[in-house]
Amino acid sequence: MAQSSNLKMDQAFDRIRGYSRDHNLRLSQVAGDLVAGKIDPNILASPVSESRQPL
Repeated sequence: MAQSSNLKMDQAFDRIRGYSRDHNLRLSQVAGDLVAGKIDPNILASPVSESRQPL
């Protein structure tokens, strides 16, 4: 995801984690679905909203 979306690794992780939280899914499930092509990485390419950013 980092490479295809032109993101740094920490940015890609934050977006995967945010998607995971927003959809009440395990992080490992979201990562696996990205690899399997079940989730479009472009959906995760937008920035994490301020309310989801880590403290």
